[in-house]
Amino acid sequence: TYYLSVCTNPVSALNNTRLGRVLMEWSLWDKRDDQQTGRRISAVPHDGPEGAWKAVLEMQPHAEFWVERATIGYGDSPADFDVVNP
Repeated sequence: TYYLSVCTNPVSALNNTRLGRVLMEWSLWDKRDDQQTGRRISAVPHDGPEGAWKAVLEMQPHAEFWVERATIGYGDSPADFDVVNP
């Protein structure tokens, strides 16, 4: 079961820690003109009843940082998340 929720903390947890893992990353620069240069799915540590890790969708509005946009799933380890090409 996957849960979808809007993130209340917009700055990605991966910006400030090395504990998270990038599962997949892709660029939209050639396809879009909105200056959102990339997207990625990451697994980050999670302190909650759903699991020890959560998978998040992030966007990169500027080259300096990533912004967490949504939680897309929970698991007990980063290995619990299977990622396919978008």
